[in-house]
Amino acid sequence: MDISDCNPPKWLKLTPDAYKRVLNREALGPTKRDRRRGGRYPVKEALVAVHNAFHNFDGTDPYDGMPLEGEQLKPINGSDRLSINLTSKKHLRRMPTVVHLHQEPIAEFEILSRQTYTAKNEMTADDYLNHCKAVVSLSETTTSE
Repeated sequence: MDISDCNPPKWLKLTPDAYKRVLNREALGPTKRDRRRGGRYPVKEALVAVHNAFHNFDGTDPYDGMPLEGEQLKPINGSDRLSINLTSKKHLRRMPTVVHLHQEPIAEFEILSRQTYTAKNEMTADDYLNHCKAVVSLSETTTSE
Protein backbone atom coordinates (compact mmCIF):
# COMPACT_ATOMS: atom_id res chain seq x y z
CA MET A 1 0.00 0.00 0.00
CA ASP A 2 1.28 3.42 -0.94
CA ILE A 3 0.33 6.00 1.65
CA SER A 4 -0.04 8.65 -1.07
CA ASP A 5 -3.12 6.72 -2.30
CA CYS A 6 -4.83 6.76 1.12
CA ASN A 7 -7.99 8.79 1.38
CA PRO A 8 -9.80 9.32 4.67
CA PRO A 9 -13.24 7.88 5.33
CA LYS A 10 -15.95 10.56 5.16
CA TRP A 11 -16.78 10.38 8.88
CA LEU A 12 -13.28 11.59 9.84
CA LYS A 13 -13.75 15.00 8.15
CA LEU A 14 -10.02 15.33 7.43
CA THR A 15 -8.20 16.42 4.30
CA PRO A 16 -6.11 13.72 2.57
CA ASP A 17 -2.89 15.40 3.76
CA ALA A 18 -4.07 15.60 7.37
CA TYR A 19 -5.21 11.95 7.15
CA LYS A 20 -1.76 10.85 5.98
CA ARG A 21 -0.17 12.57 8.98
CA VAL A 22 -2.73 10.95 11.30
CA LEU A 23 -2.07 7.53 9.76
CA ASN A 24 1.67 7.91 10.28
CA ARG A 25 1.24 9.06 13.87
CA GLU A 26 -1.35 6.41 14.76
CA ALA A 27 0.73 3.59 13.21
CA LEU A 28 4.10 4.63 14.60
CA GLY A 29 3.01 4.86 18.26
CA PRO A 30 1.66 1.30 18.65
CA THR A 31 4.53 -0.12 16.59
CA LYS A 32 7.13 1.39 18.93
CA ARG A 33 5.23 0.30 22.07
CA ASP A 34 4.67 -3.21 20.70
CA ARG A 35 8.35 -3.68 19.90
CA ARG A 36 9.05 -3.26 23.62
CA ARG A 37 6.43 -5.96 24.27
CA GLY A 38 7.90 -8.40 21.73
CA GLY A 39 5.89 -7.38 18.65
CA ARG A 40 7.73 -7.74 15.37
CA TYR A 41 5.51 -6.22 12.69
CA PRO A 42 6.82 -3.41 10.45
CA VAL A 43 5.40 0.12 10.50
CA LYS A 44 4.01 -0.40 6.99
CA GLU A 45 1.87 -3.29 8.26
CA ALA A 46 0.60 -1.05 11.05
CA LEU A 47 -0.20 1.69 8.51
CA VAL A 48 -2.35 -0.72 6.52
CA ALA A 49 -4.04 -2.05 9.66
CA VAL A 50 -4.82 1.46 10.99
CA HIS A 51 -6.09 2.56 7.56
CA ASN A 52 -8.34 -0.53 7.41
CA ALA A 53 -9.59 0.09 10.95
CA PHE A 54 -10.60 3.65 10.04
CA HIS A 55 -12.37 2.46 6.86
CA ASN A 56 -14.10 -0.51 8.54
CA PHE A 57 -15.52 1.84 11.14
CA ASP A 58 -18.76 3.79 10.77
CA GLY A 59 -17.94 6.75 13.02
CA THR A 60 -19.78 5.56 16.15
CA ASP A 61 -18.20 3.98 19.20
CA PRO A 62 -18.93 0.21 19.15
CA TYR A 63 -19.60 0.16 22.92
CA ASP A 64 -21.75 3.23 23.54
CA GLY A 65 -23.11 3.89 20.02
CA MET A 66 -22.33 7.60 20.22
CA PRO A 67 -20.69 9.40 17.27
CA LEU A 68 -17.01 10.26 17.34
CA GLU A 69 -15.53 13.61 16.35
CA GLY A 70 -12.98 12.68 13.70
CA GLU A 71 -11.84 16.25 13.16
CA GLN A 72 -10.25 16.13 16.63
CA LEU A 73 -7.47 14.02 15.11
CA LYS A 74 -6.38 16.98 12.99
CA PRO A 75 -2.80 17.99 13.77
CA ILE A 76 -2.61 21.19 15.84
CA ASN A 77 -0.23 23.90 14.63
CA GLY A 78 1.88 26.02 16.99
CA SER A 79 -0.32 29.13 17.03
CA ASP A 80 -3.46 27.06 17.78
CA ARG A 81 -1.77 25.33 20.73
CA LEU A 82 -1.68 28.61 22.62
CA SER A 83 -5.46 29.00 22.49
CA ILE A 84 -6.30 25.41 23.55
CA ASN A 85 -6.42 24.32 27.18
CA LEU A 86 -4.47 21.08 26.87
CA THR A 87 -4.66 20.37 30.61
CA SER A 88 -8.41 19.72 30.35
CA LYS A 89 -9.12 16.62 28.29
CA LYS A 90 -12.91 16.69 28.62
CA HIS A 91 -13.22 18.07 25.10
CA LEU A 92 -11.34 15.01 23.78
CA ARG A 93 -13.82 12.37 25.05
CA ARG A 94 -15.26 11.72 21.59
CA MET A 95 -11.89 11.72 19.81
CA PRO A 96 -11.28 8.52 17.81
CA THR A 97 -8.55 6.38 19.36
CA VAL A 98 -6.73 3.51 17.65
CA VAL A 99 -6.50 0.50 19.97
CA HIS A 100 -5.50 -3.14 19.69
CA LEU A 101 -8.22 -5.68 18.99
CA HIS A 102 -6.30 -8.27 21.06
CA GLN A 103 -3.95 -8.23 24.02
CA GLU A 104 -1.10 -9.57 21.86
CA PRO A 105 1.27 -7.09 20.18
CA ILE A 106 0.01 -7.68 16.62
CA ALA A 107 -1.12 -5.18 14.00
CA GLU A 108 -4.89 -5.58 14.36
CA PHE A 109 -6.72 -2.48 15.50
CA GLU A 110 -10.16 -1.04 16.16
CA ILE A 111 -11.41 2.49 16.71
CA LEU A 112 -12.95 3.56 20.04
CA SER A 113 -13.74 6.89 21.60
CA ARG A 114 -11.07 8.14 23.96
CA GLN A 115 -13.72 7.97 26.70
CA THR A 116 -14.40 4.25 26.11
CA TYR A 117 -10.70 3.48 25.74
CA THR A 118 -9.92 5.18 29.05
CA ALA A 119 -12.71 3.28 30.82
CA LYS A 120 -11.97 -0.06 29.15
CA ASN A 121 -8.18 0.21 29.50
CA GLU A 122 -6.68 -3.30 29.63
CA MET A 123 -9.95 -5.25 29.84
CA THR A 124 -11.09 -7.62 27.13
CA ALA A 125 -14.35 -6.71 25.41
CA ASP A 126 -16.25 -9.33 27.44
CA ASP A 127 -14.72 -8.22 30.75
CA TYR A 128 -15.58 -4.60 29.98
CA LEU A 129 -19.18 -5.40 29.05
CA ASN A 130 -19.63 -7.52 32.18
CA HIS A 131 -18.24 -4.68 34.27
CA CYS A 132 -20.64 -2.20 32.64
CA LYS A 133 -23.57 -4.54 33.32
CA ALA A 134 -22.53 -4.77 36.98
CA VAL A 135 -22.37 -0.98 37.24
CA VAL A 136 -25.83 -0.62 35.71
CA SER A 137 -27.24 -3.38 37.92
CA LEU A 138 -25.84 -1.77 41.07
CA SER A 139 -27.16 1.62 39.97
CA GLU A 140 -30.64 0.22 39.42
CA THR A 141 -30.74 -1.46 42.86
CA THR A 142 -29.41 1.52 44.79
CA THR A 143 -31.56 4.14 43.06
CA SER A 144 -34.78 2.15 43.47
CA GLU A 145 -34.44 1.98 47.26
